Amino acid sequence: MIKAIYSVIDGVCQVTDEVTGVKIKIPKPSKGALKSSCLTNGVTGASLVVFGLLTPYKWTIILGGLSVASSLAMREEIKHL
Repeated sequence: MIKAIYSVIDGVCQVTDEVTGVKIKIPKPSKGALKSSCLTNGVTGASLVVFGLLTPYKWTIILGGLSVASSLAMREEIKHL
């Protein structure tokens, strides 16, 4: 999935380069950077869930749950790189 997204973005950048003459290159993150992002996202999500459970701000439970789900999905994508 990540590779497909980068290929689409690269295609758009090439078209933009041809039309405007401005070269745009999007850097690809390393596997270590993706792992770090995954860990940070998971910790932030877990913190939001705990915060929502301990306070009256229950909407943070949903936000934290989405963040944890995103972290798990990213971990699966990293395995395929």
